[in-house]
Amino acid sequence: MMTSSATREISKTQQFKQLLQSRRLEFLMEAHNALSARIVEEAGFRGIWASGLSISAALGVRDNNEASWTQVLEVVEFMSDATRIPILLDGDTGYGNFNNMRRLVKKLEQRGVAAVCIEDKLFPKTNSFIDERTSAARHDRRIHGQD
Repeated sequence: MMTSSATREISKTQQFKQLLQSRRLEFLMEAHNALSARIVEEAGFRGIWASGLSISAALGVRDNNEASWTQVLEVVEFMSDATRIPILLDGDTGYGNFNNMRRLVKKLEQRGVAAVCIEDKLFPKTNSFIDERTSAARHDRRIHGQD
């Protein structure tokens, strides 16, 4: 039995690759849970940005790795189950080391999450929007004995 290309569903990873290779300007929209991911899809976006900042905020914690990679994984699993478009996860600083990141990537693949990006920063991270010269950042370093 032959299947037409119209009925064959392309993987979320392949969809994301097509977005990257597109000659058009493509946009991802932020989502932080399954409902917001579904809204992104229904609004016509072709991809979802699973924002570390927004997921942390939705969990009620700061954006500095207070949410573990397994907590983030649980959130994006629900997002992936609720949608048919690719998700790019904000992997922050890789959650500690190569072994944690390798395990996260394996678990994301199992859950149909298309891609993950990581920041070239030290673990634990600070929010990218905080200027290290601000008093809040200095205060945080003093609390942790780094100043």
